[in-house]
Amino acid sequence: MWGLYYGAIYMYVLLVRLSAIKSPKARLWLKGRENQFEKIKLALPQNPKRIWMHCASLGEFEQGRPILEKLRTDYPEYALIVSFFSPSGYEIRKNYKGADSVIYLPEDLPGNAKKFLDELNPSLAIFVKYEFWAGYLNELKKREIPAILISARFRKKQFLFSPFGGWVRNKLKAFDTIHVQDVLSNELLANAGFQNLKISGDTRYDRVYANAQTPEAIYQITDWLKDRRVLVAGSTWADDEAVILPWNFNNLALIIAPHEIDEAHIKSIEDRCGAKSLRYTKLKNHQQEDSDVLILDTIGILMSVYKAGNIAYVGGAFHKLLHNILEPAAMGLPVIFGPFTEKFPEAEALMNAGGGFKIHSRLEFEQALRVVEQNDSSGRQSLEFVCSQTGATTIIMEDIRKLLKEK
Repeated sequence: MWGLYYGAIYMYVLLVRLSAIKSPKARLWLKGRENQFEKIKLALPQNPKRIWMHCASLGEFEQGRPILEKLRTDYPEYALIVSFFSPSGYEIRKNYKGADSVIYLPEDLPGNAKKFLDELNPSLAIFVKYEFWAGYLNELKKREIPAILISARFRKKQFLFSPFGGWVRNKLKAFDTIHVQDVLSNELLANAGFQNLKISGDTRYDRVYANAQTPEAIYQITDWLKDRRVLVAGSTWADDEAVILPWNFNNLALIIAPHEIDEAHIKSIEDRCGAKSLRYTKLKNHQQEDSDVLILDTIGILMSVYKAGNIAYVGGAFHKLLHNILEPAAMGLPVIFGPFTEKFPEAEALMNAGGGFKIHSRLEFEQALRVVEQNDSSGRQSLEFVCSQTGATTIIMEDIRKLLKEK
């Protein structure tokens, strides 16, 4: 089985090399792994007491971040090392101040796990959600280095639970504890013979709730609103914009934050607005200019913009890539989103709590707006739902304290 496993990884690397001809992301993946062990050696802190967290990409990092922040507070004597598999996580968080080192994880090929752990020698390894590699888990077990998987979620149709997934699935037994998000994940693993399980929940709820306590609305935007109610549409794609626009809701302003902010996309939104629009980067010099639509042609401020909102629309679900609905829910906003949410259980849960609204068309979008405008409690129900799901960080930290004490 090791031959098949390593063969699949070699094939993956080959495909990355071929796609690098056209793909900037693939080129970043390869560049980040040039002379990778020399880079790792230079990046590691002198402190020999180290905790290692591995994340696939940015989303997993955000799930792991509450644990990193708690570790920094509770265990200042340890250096924190964060590794990424994907450049989309590494490039954005490579300068993250909450870690002592941020690095790429070497491919899980023969000898790499041994060489990596020789350099790192962690007291504890933390993997986030789906990211686990057989070679690394095997080497951690050989060295008796404690390891946990956090915020994990499993589905019956995953390869792990197919007739061919047993070998990889058994490698998960190297974890001292698998912290799962929900009962279904726990049942799937328990029925497969696992005992090292704990239902802890999803650390994202802790993250978004903590964030909601700190961000301030941007004054330029609140001035632009002039006491109007506003729908904030975050991380929209063309399919979302086809439902939202043209904007002809006289009782509401619109702030739209497209997922892609290249000039062509921004211009297409302006052309389809159906109302007078203004770009955020032009806002300062056009403060008195009347407009009903504000286009965020910059990144990094969406969470603070939600703070000024009354209703949220979150994009991505028209092509099965729903973005973060928990951020606006934690701000006490009712949240509207598209139809394909089967891989996002938080969407169904938010709907059941009364704070989420799934739509399939422009007509259903208009209907959802009317319902939300008439139901003052839907925003409160969003916030109550998020609050009810917090606490995963506390449960996981109890396990970490036990493992570090034993170490």
